[in-house]
Order: sequence, then structure tokens, then C-alpha cells
Amino acid sequence: MVSALLLTGIFLAITILLGYLAFKKIFKIANTVFTVIMLALTIVSIWLYFDSNSIRDKMVEEKIFILEHDNGIYAAFVHKDTPAPIVLKDLSAEREAFANGDRDGVRGERALLFKATRSTFQNIEVVNVDNYTLTKDWVFNQFTNENARQDYADEVKSILGLPIGQEVTPPDVTAEEFRGMLFAALVNDYLAENTIIDAINNGEIDVYPKSITFWVIGILPKSLLKYVVDTEDVSGA
Repeated sequence: MVSALLLTGIFLAITILLGYLAFKKIFKIANTVFTVIMLALTIVSIWLYFDSNSIRDKMVEEKIFILEHDNGIYAAFVHKDTPAPIVLKDLSAEREAFANGDRDGVRGERALLFKATRSTFQNIEVVNVDNYTLTKDWVFNQFTNENARQDYADEVKSILGLPIGQEVTPPDVTAEEFRGMLFAALVNDYLAENTIIDAINNGEIDVYPKSITFWVIGILPKSLLKYVVDTEDVSGA
């Protein structure tokens, strides 16, 4: 009886000791993991802070917007911190770079590259071009139309209800510039309803170069973004 009680006591003491040591080890591991996580979050927070400040500065510099279609560029324009877009006369260098997967070549000296596709504008039905309301489908048809400027003049004539013999002069720009004007009008109407932050968060506009700020914007639910990124600063173009 005594031996059984003694053995039970010894086994109980060993169990308690092993449990204590195991708990202490687990606690130590948990504490180490917690410390590492907190250190990582601190580093990421500091990185995000400085990166978002950098993005804020880039948003008021030149940015190029391109409209992608069939692995090529339909149209493009450059935007700075001014109301009017800068249309480009020649996109041959940007198209060649894009075909080669060279996003830096497409971006050139501009701070950021924004890429849109037709699906970006899925919720847009009409587009305002020089105070004339045109359908989205009509606008997209002009990106591959060699007579787009003349067709635009004819469309304006129809909108104004001008009589036969009274003509509208086509825009005095190159075909490339005209496509850029139409694309800029599309983006302008889109951004009247959405912000760049919304566009990136919804996956409707892609941005290059990538950064931790844009990565966070792309993966976090919109309801949490305001607690992590100063969205007003980042989108304040």
C-alpha cells in the first residue's frame, strides 16, 4: 500500500514537473513568436508610412494611363496635377515596350503607370467628350477606326441636328492624339464616380511599379483601408 502510494506520488510529482517545464517552454515559444510578430508589424508599419508618403508625391507628378486590348495598347494619355490631360502624338515606343513585357519602358520618365481595360468601364454607359454625350460602344469603336476624327465630326453634326451642307470640322489633332482624348474622357467619367483607390481595390485598374502601399490597397477590404493607409493622401492627384 505504501509502495503504491509512493509510486503514485512520484509519478504525480514527475507529471507536475514535466507539465511545468512544458508550459514554461510553450510560454517562452509563444512569447518569442509574439515578439517577432510585433517587430514585423512595426517594420511593416514604418515601411508603409514612408512608402505611402512617396506615393502621395508621385500622384502629383506625371502619370501615364494606357488602355490595354488584346495584349496591346489601344490608347494612352499622360496626366499631371492639372485638369487637362496630355495627349501623345506617337505611341510606337510604348507599344513596343508593352509587347515585350517592359513596363518600365512603357512608363518611361513618368512616376506611375496605370493600366485600364474595357472591363474597367463596364458600369459606364455614356461618355462626355467636349460636352457632347456619346455612347461607350461608339467610343470604343473609334479606337480601331482610321476615320475616327471624321466620324466624330459627323456624330457631332447629328447631335446638333445641323442641316445638309453645314459641316462640323474634325478635331485638328493626329489620330493617336484623338484616341488619347477619347480615352481621357472615359477615365474622367470613371473617376467622377470612383477614386483611384477604389479602382485598384476593385481590381479595375492596375498600377506599376508595385509597392507595399498598392499591395495593401489591393488586398484589404475597403472598410479596413482607412485604418491602414491614408487614402486621401494616396489618391490626392
